[in-house]
Amino acid sequence: MAISILPVVLLHRGLVPSLVLLAAVGLVRAEDGEVLPRLAPTVGEYLKSDYYDQTRFHPRIMVERALRALETSEVSIDTAWKDDVITLTMTTVVKQIPAKEPKDIDEAMALVEVVRLALDAAPGLTKERKRDLGYALVNGTLAALDPHTVLMPPEPAREFSEDIRGEFYGIGAFLNQDEGVITIERVMPGLPAEKADVQDGDIILGIDGEKTAGLSLEQAVRRIKGPKGTTVTLTVERKSSPTPVDIPVTRDLVQVITMRAKRVGDVGYVRMDEFNANTFRSLCKDILDLQKPGPMKAFVLDLRFNGGGLLDQARLISDIFLPKGEEIVRTVTADGQPQIYKSSARQLLDVPMAILTSGGSASAAEILSGALQRDERAVIVGSTTFGKGSVQTIKDLGDGSRLKLTIQEYQLPGGVSIQDVGVTPDLRLIQHTVRKDGVIDLVPFTNQREEDDEFALVNTHLYEHSAALELGWLSHFQERETLKKSAISARDFVPDQEASLVVDLVGQAVAGGDEVVAAAEQASKVRGLRKFLIDQLKAPVGARAEIESTALATALAGRAPAVAWGPATPVPAGALTLTYSGPAAVTAGETASLTFQIANAAGVDLGRLYGVVKADKFSPLWEDEVVIGMVPPKGSATGTLSFKVPPRLYGGEERFNLELYQDGRSERLASVPVRVQIQPVARPRFSYTWRLEEPGGDGQLNPGEAAALQLTLKNDGEGASAKIDLRVFKEGEDHFVQLSDTRSKLEPLAKDGTATVKIPLTVKKEWLRSDKTVMPFTGDAIKLLVRAEERFEEGIDGRYRATMFNTLTIPVNAPVVPHAIAQPAMVLVASTVGADNAATVTVKVVDPGLKFLTVFQDEDKTALLPAAKLGADGLFTTTLTLKPGANSVRIVAIDQDDVDEVLPLRLWGEGTRPEKAKPEKTAAKPEAKMKAQVDASPVIP
Repeated sequence: MAISILPVVLLHRGLVPSLVLLAAVGLVRAEDGEVLPRLAPTVGEYLKSDYYDQTRFHPRIMVERALRALETSEVSIDTAWKDDVITLTMTTVVKQIPAKEPKDIDEAMALVEVVRLALDAAPGLTKERKRDLGYALVNGTLAALDPHTVLMPPEPAREFSEDIRGEFYGIGAFLNQDEGVITIERVMPGLPAEKADVQDGDIILGIDGEKTAGLSLEQAVRRIKGPKGTTVTLTVERKSSPTPVDIPVTRDLVQVITMRAKRVGDVGYVRMDEFNANTFRSLCKDILDLQKPGPMKAFVLDLRFNGGGLLDQARLISDIFLPKGEEIVRTVTADGQPQIYKSSARQLLDVPMAILTSGGSASAAEILSGALQRDERAVIVGSTTFGKGSVQTIKDLGDGSRLKLTIQEYQLPGGVSIQDVGVTPDLRLIQHTVRKDGVIDLVPFTNQREEDDEFALVNTHLYEHSAALELGWLSHFQERETLKKSAISARDFVPDQEASLVVDLVGQAVAGGDEVVAAAEQASKVRGLRKFLIDQLKAPVGARAEIESTALATALAGRAPAVAWGPATPVPAGALTLTYSGPAAVTAGETASLTFQIANAAGVDLGRLYGVVKADKFSPLWEDEVVIGMVPPKGSATGTLSFKVPPRLYGGEERFNLELYQDGRSERLASVPVRVQIQPVARPRFSYTWRLEEPGGDGQLNPGEAAALQLTLKNDGEGASAKIDLRVFKEGEDHFVQLSDTRSKLEPLAKDGTATVKIPLTVKKEWLRSDKTVMPFTGDAIKLLVRAEERFEEGIDGRYRATMFNTLTIPVNAPVVPHAIAQPAMVLVASTVGADNAATVTVKVVDPGLKFLTVFQDEDKTALLPAAKLGADGLFTTTLTLKPGANSVRIVAIDQDDVDEVLPLRLWGEGTRPEKAKPEKTAAKPEAKMKAQVDASPVIP
């Protein structure tokens, strides 16, 4: 029995941790690289002991989801559970597993363990792959409980530990990768990289003598990190030096930068992206620094990019802003017994405060924002948060994996829950975005939230809150270099457009002399700072609304064709009708104008109208918009949706509804169903041949010998390709392989066209580890990952683009026998839908080395067919029962080189598909979801 400190975590998906407990954990050890013996039963024991709501244990569903997870993780495996037997088909091997209906969690996890052990018989899968499938299998069972209970394999578990601590040993620099080149984005002050004279903009050519060509960014970061006090040598290219420079850097402690601060006049601003172990201390320092020029009159805390973190940190940070004795949060076990946490006497800031949120604000970020809203301390600005109201703990398992499981729910002050609904802002911001081409998106795309998960927890204490103010604003297009100034890694950080808008509004709200300060102080005394700031914001928000409305109208008027935005006259019920004018069919790769007519039966101008496409999320038209503007009295107007049909879109039908709305109002005014036929065009398909050029003349690759890999890519398809990216990567953590010039940008290939590239290649005789141990090369082969992919211009939807991915094995110290690598050729012969939504699909497959075919319908695998069972003519027919609405069908062909070809189909079943069942849901739905902004920050080693 081992004793360890276990963090209790509040996580949004995979992000960061929370709350530390002392707990006893029994660890059954596994050998390095081995999966824990009795993995599934061990996980089941923890669930029985600690899981929040054991009424959610549905043994059969858990096993079914485990089998589904296995099927979707490995295309060569199919499962069927019928008549108390699970049939496990692993290409040519079939296992029959006795499987009576499990009565409890013990029997369910025991059955999953039997399936996991049966994977040992799967042909063609490596030991590492079988290990990963075991974790996927167990995670399938956990997915049937809630979206945040998950088993992390050893590698991500180690990275998770760094997230918990908020620190690691490395050099202290932000790295980025673009076009295959790894660059120092920014050197962090006072840390090893700066001390060693690593500079912003340096290009990393090598790490400890290993070339970075062929490495992913994550692989490079893992090589740069290491034990404290050890040295890593970076070979860099910089503009001021004619030759590469070797820079030894001694690794030391690096604290992750997740916070940036800025003072704008009398308003302090802090962007905080995480709640790790250092967050409270860092925020206190930033607030004190912001006040050095003088007391702030207001404060803005930006949590838009904050996916959660340590519960203790959320509580400590709440203390900074609250007087003693205010409730912050309560944690509740399944029996309903709450533990209430209140603020202590460490308030650091007592000025009007706004918290900026988005759909990406989750977990601990929701505790902080919700608590300060409920305690009448802060105004919430932005859009509704993610809606995660549960608490997790971490259990360390003996194979290095970590089990994160839900043990409690949390509630905001007064016992209300944001589970599934999120924290609703007091001032809702609606972003209208100007794209590079001048097109304006009036409504942000919806972002996935907690409520979208089938097994999200039940909310029985719903937090109901309505926005007091609303502001639509125009986000102008910015080039990449401008956007980088607002990234968390920026050297001279500035708030982005939305944050600057909020800081400006808050600044106006508290502008004025001593009377405003006195009024704020009085509001603080009666615990009314939130109401005070809302009242103060009404005037600047109203004024800004007029400015933004004028700016939007001007931008729309400047479009071609121009749009008259018009007045926001309330629309009488039934005044508007909407019809679709066509076309009935469009062609892949072309731009089509889908035209709609809007008739106004009212006697007044009705303006600020727009339509939103309501389609399934896989549609290329998902949430597209039609800007209409104003319709005259007793007249009509035309709205046009410019549909840039993806060039590689397969044939079939697109169905959607266009729904009509007025800006600033949520009521649907009209709707029309639309069907559009997609006409496909001839597609490219890739194959390649390879050979080795080596100076020894013995026809083999020898360690220490400079060689070259020659690849000739061919377009075997019926249509010409777009431009092509051809890339070669190292597989895994191979330190012996040295590559150069691993990314080639090729011009389009015509049918039967070819292009040849040459990649210098060396296998080192030995490798020096970070601990200075010399490791000799002892392998008999190296593996390279070859990827060819079409590259379309910006703004062109590249879904279903032609791609080819292959693992190339080259023997070492043995004769090399190259051969051609080709994708299976698969063509849709026929697709019909008959009565009762019965569909029949026939395809023809051409590949002499075909291994098997498999068919997926949505998330379920419906067929796995070995090549031997394919007809002599290469024809394969499958039958499916379609669900109402869109059905995503994927037919996958795999050949002996493990190269695949995927034929995606969208088949439509008649009728209306019911809403996906969410067990025991009782909560009302929150307001429309907004897409969170994404900050693609560099990685820190």
